[in-house]
Amino acid sequence: ASPITISGADPSIDDNNPLPISITSGGQYKVTRSGTIVQQFTDSPGTVENGDVITVRLTSSSEFSTEVNTTLTVSNESSTYRITTRPRPIDTIPDQFAFNNLIDQDRGVIVTSNEVTLTGMTAFGDEGTASISGINAEFKVVRDDVIVRDYSSNPFGVQLGDKITLRLITSSNSLGDVSATFTVAGTDTSDVLSGINGSTTSTWNVTSALRSCTIDAFTLTNLTGDSGGLQPGEMAETSFISSGFDSDCGIIATTSDPNSYLKIGNREGVSLDNINIGDTIEVYMSTPYYDQTRTTTITLTSSYGTSQSADWTIGPISPPLPELDLDANDRNVPFVFPDGGTAVLTYTYNYVTNVNVITNFGVTTIPINTLSSGSKFGTATQINLPAGTTNFSMTVSNSTGSTSDNVDIIVGSPPNPTITLCPSNTSSCSDKSTNNKGGSVRLYWKTTNAVRTESPDFSTKGKQNGNILISNLTEDDKTFSIIAIGAGNPAPTTT
Repeated sequence: ASPITISGADPSIDDNNPLPISITSGGQYKVTRSGTIVQQFTDSPGTVENGDVITVRLTSSSEFSTEVNTTLTVSNESSTYRITTRPRPIDTIPDQFAFNNLIDQDRGVIVTSNEVTLTGMTAFGDEGTASISGINAEFKVVRDDVIVRDYSSNPFGVQLGDKITLRLITSSNSLGDVSATFTVAGTDTSDVLSGINGSTTSTWNVTSALRSCTIDAFTLTNLTGDSGGLQPGEMAETSFISSGFDSDCGIIATTSDPNSYLKIGNREGVSLDNINIGDTIEVYMSTPYYDQTRTTTITLTSSYGTSQSADWTIGPISPPLPELDLDANDRNVPFVFPDGGTAVLTYTYNYVTNVNVITNFGVTTIPINTLSSGSKFGTATQINLPAGTTNFSMTVSNSTGSTSDNVDIIVGSPPNPTITLCPSNTSSCSDKSTNNKGGSVRLYWKTTNAVRTESPDFSTKGKQNGNILISNLTEDDKTFSIIAIGAGNPAPTTT
């Protein structure tokens, strides 16, 4: 305590006026007389004189905010000395903490930091104020293994031992940087009772991975010819798996041919967006007509300028031999003097893929058959035909081979018709042949001066010349007959 000086008493001459002094338990006093300490600190009663300087001392409490006191009595005067201990120190400024920076993170996704535990603060529920800054930055507080505040960007009171985790959304840019700054602000009253304000801060940096939009090459197996096994008009199918690029490259798949389309799951079209790595992309394309191929280009393109393409070609199996029927509206026309006869030739054909034809009546090209056309039909008018028989022929073709047909036009009144029926492609033969039972024979017929043919045993389709395959021969001595019907009324016939 501050020293006090005894005053108001009579001076002591030769110790003739001693003044009694005492102090209550816990306290001690010291006496200084004329600058000399005459009594070191003691708690025992004693005497002092007028003018002595008294110093009191007392041990403070070991508890915060607690008063202890002692009473000093000199003669008939007393004074109490009180000591009150300071309030409990409060420190809500944590020790330095750090959040580990992250690199190579997926772009545009939520990531969380390492967990830090707040240390260096006083206990007893003393709280500092936590805050965070940064775009889409939030923090979570766990206290005693319980989430006391889930992720949020709002300030929150934090205490000693709280566990802090940050989260944010990574940059959508290649090698893009985002950051969050976490701060705990508080006060330290350890040295200054009114407190010294302060804070602890850590900045968490997150770097997105380098974007790679390099698309892996892919191949498509062509389906052409007999090995492809496709029929004209059949929908062909193939597929491939997209790979090699990052998920945020903005990949679009396209197909170039209008007769094709793409399909992923339940999405389909000539252009599909939002292609993901690992998608199975199905490709469909309709098969063209015989002797044609169709090619489409499948392209994967990213929003960042990279692309990868592959061609897919399809074509049907080999065509059957062409079908051809060369005929005339009238196979027997009159002779009109002086010009001669006029006939209209007709031709019906199918499976023809070569526009060039061979005829002896001036037709050199014809429209080819197509997927939608079916059989095609054409005519050619022939004039100034001489009296008698004129033969017209036509040959059509495709990649498998060619087919020929002919028709005889009879002008005027011709001689009686003739006809042969042979098991070989000859103009004459024996009227008998030998075959194995259950076997087959191809019969050929040839006529002169005939307008048409008929048979009770097989179909001639009225052709003047032709052939037919007779299969599964089971009857011995089977006779086949054919009738050539000539011009005139009545028309002569030959069997």
